Amino acid sequence: MKLLSVIIPVYNVEQYLERCVLSVVYQTYHNLEILLIDDGSQDQSGKICDQLSQKYKRIRVIHKKNEGLSDARNKGLDLAKGEYITFLDSDDYIHPETYSILISQLETANADIVEGKILKVYSNPPLIRKIETAQIIQMNRDEAMLSSYDWKYFTAIVCNKIYKRNIVENKQFPVGKYHEDEFFCHETLYRAQKLIHVNAEFYYYQQRPNSIMSSEFNIRHVDAIEAFKNRLEFFKGKNDVLYTRGCLRIVEYTLEKMQYLTTTNHATWKQRKPLYYACGRAFQSLDKEIVQVYEDTRKNSKHKLFEVKLLRFSPFLFHYIYLIYKKYGKK
Repeated sequence: MKLLSVIIPVYNVEQYLERCVLSVVYQTYHNLEILLIDDGSQDQSGKICDQLSQKYKRIRVIHKKNEGLSDARNKGLDLAKGEYITFLDSDDYIHPETYSILISQLETANADIVEGKILKVYSNPPLIRKIETAQIIQMNRDEAMLSSYDWKYFTAIVCNKIYKRNIVENKQFPVGKYHEDEFFCHETLYRAQKLIHVNAEFYYYQQRPNSIMSSEFNIRHVDAIEAFKNRLEFFKGKNDVLYTRGCLRIVEYTLEKMQYLTTTNHATWKQRKPLYYACGRAFQSLDKEIVQVYEDTRKNSKHKLFEVKLLRFSPFLFHYIYLIYKKYGKK
């Protein structure tokens, strides 16, 4: 049984932390180390980490100043001793058989990465669903990346995956960025030769209003566009199919984001406006080649081509013309 390192960044999660850690402590896979990286918590989280480490010897606690999720994960990667590496967010939790089942499938297939499904959880009391016989899906790296673009399997999320150590070795998360998984996942997927998806829900993703990803109108969400550009640069010259799909992804993501920010009622225009124009500037800064690839691929969609040209010309005009279209155009 090989050692699994479980890296858990911790920041101001006193309400959820013990549940998270105990879901790892009571795994049916026993040969693991739990790295709690306290990222300068201002509540009782640091104290809870120390109490848990005194009770359970497989836990190591590292206290550090607050430098963000990416820096905490990087610290965990630096300290991890396991032949397998996984991540867990400290307000989430996992099924008791997660690591036993996933590692078994990883080793049976001699794969490099294995993942399970994610279930969003809205209640605070733990919800554990029985794992029935699950479909096993095997892919190579190109198939996995294409599936990732479709948001089907192997999406840009690290916490539902277990990696062989060599896949994440010398790889770091970008410090100070939102959407840090988007910067990280494409390179790790592309290092793998064989990947396994286990089609069962192992990872319980707690929904809470003040979590990082719930602050949907924070201007730093524009980092997603930078992450997509980073992915394009990685695949340019390596894989034409993945590069083309990446061009489509970055254009379509930005269009959808701009349309949503124009029409949503979830916040006032004053709250949405900074992110809207940040996305607009990011779109205008895209290389002409990226937009040209999109236009060549979508040349039969005159409506989409008009939207792209309008947004490139003026995010201001795009906003008002799209509002008029939604109000008076075809439903």
